[in-house]
Amino acid sequence: MIKKSTFVIFVYIVLAFLFWYSIGLPVMRGEIDFKFYSDSKTYEWLALSTHDVTSLIRVSGNQVGPVLITKYVGPLNYTGMFILQLLVFLVAIRMMLKDLDVRKSSFLILLFINPVTFSSLFAINKEVFSFLTIACTIRFIERGKYKWMFYALILSLIVRWQLSLFLIVIMLTFSPINFLYKRKWLYFVLFLIGISALLHITRDTLLGDVFAVYEANILKNSAKGSTGLFDKIMIIQDKFGYIVAFVPKLLHLLIGMTTRISHVFNPDPVEMYNDVVLYWMGPINMFLLFTIFRKHLFTLKEPYIFIALIYACIFAITPIYNIRYFYPVGIFLTIVICKNRMLNTESFKE
Repeated sequence: MIKKSTFVIFVYIVLAFLFWYSIGLPVMRGEIDFKFYSDSKTYEWLALSTHDVTSLIRVSGNQVGPVLITKYVGPLNYTGMFILQLLVFLVAIRMMLKDLDVRKSSFLILLFINPVTFSSLFAINKEVFSFLTIACTIRFIERGKYKWMFYALILSLIVRWQLSLFLIVIMLTFSPINFLYKRKWLYFVLFLIGISALLHITRDTLLGDVFAVYEANILKNSAKGSTGLFDKIMIIQDKFGYIVAFVPKLLHLLIGMTTRISHVFNPDPVEMYNDVVLYWMGPINMFLLFTIFRKHLFTLKEPYIFIALIYACIFAITPIYNIRYFYPVGIFLTIVICKNRMLNTESFKE
């Protein structure tokens, strides 16, 4: 008898192959004007034109990992990249299903309906490697073996510096030196205050380039009289600190895309990734949050709620954002929703 979860994965793989050979591969070859990816062509171009990849290292955006992978697989080896990323995805799924006590079919379906999950299987991207990084982090949380956090840290170098910072914070959170281990609300508030202070110190130094680009965009938008909600939240962050702006900023980042529903019904093929793929992350995040609160699952005693907040706190720091950066938050919320039983809510697993 085939397990439901195995059948769900099999159907998903079949759909992936059908999409790849009917749409994905022709798109990557330039035969179809349709964009289901984000920065893949940029990585391809950099892999072909850059000899010294260390010149790509910068705080404002990590391109080194994807470019190195593209060079290794072959910039024009599109099917090879698809197979590699599909294998990475399946390894991560296997790890999660083995480590988590969840309703497997429900867990998989909630993950698979997110279009970012599907789009990350094809052209080179960071999200699929972020997915494997999160799988290693989950294994560390469930088994308490630091070697998995080491693997996660190595993988995070392919993705974003914020992910590496998140992993370091998680290691410190689980460390015996954390005397606030069981006082999670106090721990989180102090963490927010610390991030606010660190952000104030590094705003014009370490993060100077990031904020300079954003401030140039604000001036351009202000000149057009089109300063948006996010810009207003950033003004609050600058005046009163990150601790004040965090909640409205996070809600905007997670569900703000839902306001762009008009793009879904009149999508531009060249902007299909932004108009359709990323749009649906907004309603999905809204559904996950609604379910969490409706079932009274929001508590910092639940490890994956706490971890999701730590992740969100770190990734919402900078003014340059994209909803796909918060893809792991959806994974953590899905775990909470699909658990067969609540874990020990007095402490994390050791």
